[in-house]
Parts: sequence; C-alpha cells; structure tokens
Amino acid sequence: MAAKKTAAPKTTATKKATAPKASTKKSIKDPTVKVVFQYQDVEFTEASCVKKAQAGFKKAFKDVELKTLDIYIKPEERKVYYVGNGKFEGFVDL
Repeated sequence: MAAKKTAAPKTTATKKATAPKASTKKSIKDPTVKVVFQYQDVEFTEASCVKKAQAGFKKAFKDVELKTLDIYIKPEERKVYYVGNGKFEGFVDL
C-alpha cells in the first residue's frame, strides 16, 4: 500500500512586517559633572582653568585665532600653562 502525498495547502495571505514599537522608557542622560581640584589652600575647577587659559591666550596673542588649546595645571606653582594651536605658549595664575 502506497502512502498518498498530500500537497501543503497554499495560502494567499501574506504576513505584514511589523515595525518595532517605539520605546516608552525615558532615555538615560549622563549626569552633570563638576570637577573641583583642591591643593593645600587652593580650590579651582577644570572649567575655571580653561577660561583663564583662553583669556590669557587671547590677551597674549591678539591676532591669532585659537583652534586648539592644551592646558597643564600645576597647583604647586599656582599656574596654568597653556599651548594654543600647538605652538603658542604661555601661562596664567590660578
């Protein structure tokens, strides 16, 4: 006795692709951070050092546009040294 093969029924309905639902969770933000350095009797922030270095650069090199700024903080000397645009050097007091 031979088994009869039955063809799988053909379906004409197609499944629609469903887009993933938007997340209803609130996005997690990075916290606001303030860095404060304390050395002996001096207290200063990273932001204040950057502002002082930028101001010192603009005062010393009036005709030069500041594109990059590297700062070096030396609290033991109470100075912020800077290098603007990779070649213009100077310092300001903390």
